[in-house]
Amino acid sequence: MKSWLKKLDFGNADAGTRVMAALAVLAMTCAVPASMPVTAGKSVSEAESMVSLCLRVIDGDKSAEPGIAHHPLVTKMAEGMREQVIFTPAEFAHAAFTTTDDEQFSWRRLRDNARFVKPFLGEVSPRLAALVTRSAGTSREFLAESADTKTMPVHFVCGGPWDAFVLYFDRGPELFFDLGWHADGEPAAIMADFEAILTHELWHASFGEHRRLHWPIDYKSCDGAACRFLYEMANEGIGHFYSLRHRLLPTVTIDRFDAKVAGAFVLLANNYPDLIAETDARKRENALWHSHAGVPFWEKWGAIPGAVVVYRLLQTSGDSEVRRLVAEEPFSLFLRYNELCSTRPEWEKLPPPLVEDARALFESHRANPGGDKVSP
Repeated sequence: MKSWLKKLDFGNADAGTRVMAALAVLAMTCAVPASMPVTAGKSVSEAESMVSLCLRVIDGDKSAEPGIAHHPLVTKMAEGMREQVIFTPAEFAHAAFTTTDDEQFSWRRLRDNARFVKPFLGEVSPRLAALVTRSAGTSREFLAESADTKTMPVHFVCGGPWDAFVLYFDRGPELFFDLGWHADGEPAAIMADFEAILTHELWHASFGEHRRLHWPIDYKSCDGAACRFLYEMANEGIGHFYSLRHRLLPTVTIDRFDAKVAGAFVLLANNYPDLIAETDARKRENALWHSHAGVPFWEKWGAIPGAVVVYRLLQTSGDSEVRRLVAEEPFSLFLRYNELCSTRPEWEKLPPPLVEDARALFESHRANPGGDKVSP
């Protein structure tokens, strides 16, 4: 079974309406948290859900280990994550009950947050459809496209290395939420963060559909480190803007926000030239990955500056300007920000090599306006 992974990126998945439908089914079927079926589009037996196994791990029921090792979702996780995290289903299951924590998993996080898991599931159930409807609408504000509704499996799992991720299989993408990461506080206090993650992921879904229908060139798969990076900086930058939006608007409530942003731009200035100069393909892919994933949030040296670019442009020019800038390619977003920086000395500056690369790539795009219609 072929699969591949992109953290928090639906790639060529259909846009937000597909996930709206999927999560709406989830909302209707998860009234009983202990046995919540969480795959959308059809009825799911309790045996297919991982939630009951997660609860047994919390209870210290070691007899759940074989069930975890042979669970189809664990098999999918092991297969789909192998480019970033390599493990077998048996290793994954064994780690759930060892006294020495394996840092590539999050079993300790699940146990530490045990008291919040059932309340979180109980809170999400009745509100999820409304949350998704609102998030899906927000996620499309910069885009022209909304996709046809299709079913998409949505799973609550536990023990994974990330809070949310998408795995792609021959039949299409599947969305995973990890309970140990999401159920990390009193439900009423964390729902805004959960909605922000929904919006982030729905952005990727909508952007994938917009890109497929409106971009003349498939910049998601373009050659060259600069092109790939600028695409991801736009894609993940807007996604991370949505992760932060409720803490930025209408007022900034992030502690030490200016210092954190300044640090991210320093990392961008330091790391971008190294990325471009790297000749080893594997090291280059690793650097690209860590520009937006797999590191502490404020050290995402591509995604955080990208989010700030969008935030500043939205404040200055409104959503119509951002919509115009991402209509056909990812480079105009950063060229416009750089242009406005000349009159706004308080804004963080993009590295000159990045601006030069964005300008060259934009000129190449403009010279070939028809592009090659390549489906993302």
